[in-house]
Amino acid sequence: MEYKMKKLINMCKAGDEKAKEEMLKKLKPLIFVSIKKYYFGNEEWNDLLQEGAVKILNEIERFDEAKGVPFLGYIKLQLKFFYMEKRKKVRKEISQTVDKV
Repeated sequence: MEYKMKKLINMCKAGDEKAKEEMLKKLKPLIFVSIKKYYFGNEEWNDLLQEGAVKILNEIERFDEAKGVPFLGYIKLQLKFFYMEKRKKVRKEISQTVDKV
């Protein structure tokens, strides 16, 4: 499994569109779980899924295997902090709206 994932990561970094689609297909359940666990806003699910997919594609480019961090663990943490940050922004907007009333 680990070898297949490394190969897929390298193909994604090389710009292989089919590899990117396959990666996103494999990681879609992780995106769903991250949204359910860390985001509590009213944004559309499709928008949240798209943003998660974009985040993953960006993080594939930044991922450095030489640092010894497992790819899936890295992506999981990146999604966690991404959706937590979105949640924080939504709460801030709500509190600013309430303060104005």
